[in-house]
Amino acid sequence: MKIGILTFHNSPSHGAFLQAYAFSIYLKSLGHDVEVIDYMPDYRKERINKVLGRSWSWKHFGMNRGNLKMNTLIGMINKKAWYKEQKHYLPLFNRRYNNLFELKNDPPNLDVCFLGSDQIWNIENTGGQYDGAYFGDFGSSKMLRIAYAASFGKKNFQGDTEQLKHYLSLIDRISVREKSAVKIIQSISPIKAEHVVDPTFLITQNEYPQTPIKIPPKEYLLVYLISQNPEALNIANSISKKLKIPIINANSIKYSLKHPLRLTPGQWISIFRSARYIVTDSFHGIAFSIIFQKDFTAVKLTGRISDRATRLVELLQMIGLMDRFAENGSDENISYYTSTPIDWYIPNKKLDQLISKSKKYIYQYIYINNCNIFAFDVFCRWSI
Repeated sequence: MKIGILTFHNSPSHGAFLQAYAFSIYLKSLGHDVEVIDYMPDYRKERINKVLGRSWSWKHFGMNRGNLKMNTLIGMINKKAWYKEQKHYLPLFNRRYNNLFELKNDPPNLDVCFLGSDQIWNIENTGGQYDGAYFGDFGSSKMLRIAYAASFGKKNFQGDTEQLKHYLSLIDRISVREKSAVKIIQSISPIKAEHVVDPTFLITQNEYPQTPIKIPPKEYLLVYLISQNPEALNIANSISKKLKIPIINANSIKYSLKHPLRLTPGQWISIFRSARYIVTDSFHGIAFSIIFQKDFTAVKLTGRISDRATRLVELLQMIGLMDRFAENGSDENISYYTSTPIDWYIPNKKLDQLISKSKKYIYQYIYINNCNIFAFDVFCRWSI
């Protein structure tokens, strides 16, 4: 079966890249011909150039931007390394689509198109309005359109209600990453939406790419932050001192204090895999802490993206790890996090159930007409 994936594969976010990678690997494991649709509208290009086109982390960690020439050089190195891994790891469609018109005019020939995962329905990420491409507003009427783990990114609905209702009606089956998104859809449409896990949980930890990277300390605390949060850094410093291990910044390689290089996705995976402890405010930072079974502390998002914290909290609630969410860096909290390793038995059991349910969702809508229910259940038990 020919399957396409339309998501934020070209996002300058490690989590976005890796969820696209994981989903393509999982669908390939089912025996399908899978390609990621290379959709790159102007609002995505601007975002990528803004992030990859400059040295990283000076904003988050107080690093000096340095002179313009060096900053431009580092930006070029960042882009080259990032796109090299994208080309190597993602099965991209053989042409790029620069806008919805091109996608409608010459669509890929697909049996199924999966829409998602990631925040494809967050209008802050799609130029301030919903983009029909991420609702399957293209292609043959015979193409099956399935939303998988799509996210609004927030607890509350934004945008044009009627436009959203119209776009949702184009999709044959809908699943979302957060339970809050189920409620959003229920509030505006009679369409049923199911709750599933992020694609990063669909494959095993050994299936993720690794790019070698030199990390001097044998043990270290990894910090991965996507918001400017001084309290998070205070928590990380306190845990670091308590455990007597140094801090490594997952946002960059210290090429120099002034001009850090951004980690590629493969390098990012490597330092998560080797970390002793992780402090993060990122959904995928938490996800990979769970995937690699690392002790971690989740901290709240701050600033302009503070309203996106719902996705972090829901993930922790789903598997019973809300005790790892730190409201503050009190001595009591720090003592608890450094003296109480995570007991993974119950969280893993809950997560396995959610993964099984999510795999059934995928399987039933692309196979149910060709298989009996017994074979369907056997497959889902075997696949996790």
